[in-house]
Order: sequence, then C-alpha cells, then structure tokens
Amino acid sequence: MFPFSTLLHFFSLLPLAQTCVSTYTVLSGPRTRCYSPTLGGDLPTILIPAGGDWVHDAEAQWVWWTTSWTCDTVTLKDTFVLAQWAVDRLTSAILKVTADDFFQVHLNGVPVKGFDWTYHYSAYLVYDIAGIVRGASEANYQENELEVTVVSDCVGEGAIYRIEFTFA
Repeated sequence: MFPFSTLLHFFSLLPLAQTCVSTYTVLSGPRTRCYSPTLGGDLPTILIPAGGDWVHDAEAQWVWWTTSWTCDTVTLKDTFVLAQWAVDRLTSAILKVTADDFFQVHLNGVPVKGFDWTYHYSAYLVYDIAGIVRGASEANYQENELEVTVVSDCVGEGAIYRIEFTFA
C-alpha cells in the first residue's frame, strides 16, 4: 500500500500534466522542391552552407537552385500535414523566412508576404500563420503547402525557412 503522502504528491502533479506543451518544426532542406516556370518543371536543389551576411540557422538549410549567374523566377515548395486535433490545440504557428533575392510567400494559396524589392537574406522575416494552417482528419485529408517564389538578380538565388508550431 502506498503511503498517503505519496498519493497526495501524485495528485498535486496532475495540473502540470494538463499544461504539457508540444512543438513541431518544418524546415527548409532536402525535402524542399524547386519549380521553374521558365523551364516548365522541377529543378534539382542544392544545399549550400550559409556564409557571409546570410541567415544562419542550426537546423534549416539554405536551398539554392543554381550556383551560377542565372536569371529566373523559381518557386520553392514544401508540403506538410498537421492532424486536425493538433490544429485545434495550436497556440502558435510562426513562419520565419528569407531569400536572396526578391521574394513572396504563400501558405495554402493565401499571401503571407509580397514582393517589396528589398534584400532580406541577412535576417528572418517573421509571420504569424496560425489562421492559415489547415488540419487533416481521417475523413478530410488536407496538406498545407508553403510556396516561396524568388526572383533572381542574376547572381545566386536561394531561400531558407522554418515553421515553428506550438500546441497546448
């Protein structure tokens, strides 16, 4: 038989269990697809370590589609699925993104950032996307699609992003 004090200690911990926080992160990297409207198809991506003034991220990787001097507009795409129960418990959904050169961002077809013809490759731009994220269930399978469209200035072209989800 348990001592009464052990039982009381167990019950005192129950409120802590209800405040458990979980996280999930989507990162740019090998899973990122690269589409060129000019060529009419997917391009191979190149993962290049950041250097110089570029954003450094311990987990996300810069995704480039060329290392040569090329002029093009390319869309980097990533898809991910979140269960509806997770979306129902979502406390925050933060997209951090930047690119070299000019870029715009859509999540599930909703504009998050438009072109503003300014370089942003040295710092993440941060957006709250909690109202745009879709949940999937057994009866209603839905993917979330992130699109980062990058316009080149004919030198190096790439992007980096991370999405951080927190659930209660």
